[in-house]
Amino acid sequence: MEKELPVFISVGGIIGSRMQGIATLKALFLCFLIISFQSTLWPMGAFAGAETVIVQKDKTGQTITVKAGDLVQVELIELGSAGYSWHINNLDTQSLELTSEGTRKVSEEGKIGAPVMRVWHFKAKKAGPTEIKMDYYRKWEGVEKSTDHFFIKIIIIKNER
Repeated sequence: MEKELPVFISVGGIIGSRMQGIATLKALFLCFLIISFQSTLWPMGAFAGAETVIVQKDKTGQTITVKAGDLVQVELIELGSAGYSWHINNLDTQSLELTSEGTRKVSEEGKIGAPVMRVWHFKAKKAGPTEIKMDYYRKWEGVEKSTDHFFIKIIIIKNER
């Protein structure tokens, strides 16, 4: 009497044996990991050949120089639990492209209501002078009630790479 092998249904269709099913699941899992890893890099500004310039609050009022195609990463602390957040003020979209925005923990203590680091990634698009201006306020109170400001001048030069 012949022994019957179990048949599994997969994304690709019918699989003849249990071993083939496990191999297919491993391959699908590996593809998922690769895609997940790439998608986590893309928002962080993983543009081939691009350099990233990190700018924090202590650089307010200064001028930085970047090449077209490079990334400017702005990092500012905010206390969202009190309603305060940073708001971009009239971004020059001809020169800069906001590619991602997110937050990360400032400390590992994990306290409720603790401040967070807000992070923006801007891609420099075309050569010339531009700026990033941000205001810190509660959205419902409006920009006129800002408690802090951030301003950075950016000189974008032609990329010779």
